[in-house]
Amino acid sequence: MKSLFSKVQHELLVTYANWLLEKEHSGCRALLRDDKVEDLSRMYRLYCKIPRGLELVANVFKQHVTAEGTALVQQAKDAVSNYVNFVVGHL
Repeated sequence: MKSLFSKVQHELLVTYANWLLEKEHSGCRALLRDDKVEDLSRMYRLYCKIPRGLELVANVFKQHVTAEGTALVQQAKDAVSNYVNFVVGHL
């Protein structure tokens, strides 16, 4: 029989995992965006104790890194484009 702690942990972390990870102002994305390392560490310690918990966190992390990387690449393209337009405009 599961302990009370295991049942509560499952109910709070597994049942509501997506909702907790995706919360706009305090979910995993927000913590990554705002560099909340201590809060991310707490989240890790919670989710590493449940089956497949870190997979859920890893998926959010992957999406964050992909989005940030894409934004950086786009910024670099825009900077090059602006530079080329500036140079061409002054010839």
